[in-house]
Amino acid sequence: MATKKQVTASPSSENIVVIRGAVRAEPVLRALPSDDVLLTFDLVSGADADRRTVPVSWQGPTRSLPKVAVDDRLMILGTVQRRFFRVGGSNAHAVDVRAEVIARTSTAKRNLCAEVIRRLDEAA
Repeated sequence: MATKKQVTASPSSENIVVIRGAVRAEPVLRALPSDDVLLTFDLVSGADADRRTVPVSWQGPTRSLPKVAVDDRLMILGTVQRRFFRVGGSNAHAVDVRAEVIARTSTAKRNLCAEVIRRLDEAA
């Protein structure tokens, strides 16, 4: 009989995602009970046969809300997360990229890459 093996993250593991692409549809903004807002949108990455759509979310105070519009070309630094919520009395979940940094300019994208390297060096 096979047993389940418990997998735990090592102290040097890091949940880091970097994705670059274009915003596919109008972003959705929701107010949360915490007075934060949740911004969600799909980012399309890759070309033709390799095209992937990745759901992205950003949560924070309204004053920090990033400006995101359809067709914006962005680079995002974040983490993979699974969110749980209730829909129609049932439990549901979704996996998305939780954005920490949203970069649109070349300088901001270079700074984002430097931040990724810094985080990976810290985790090593």
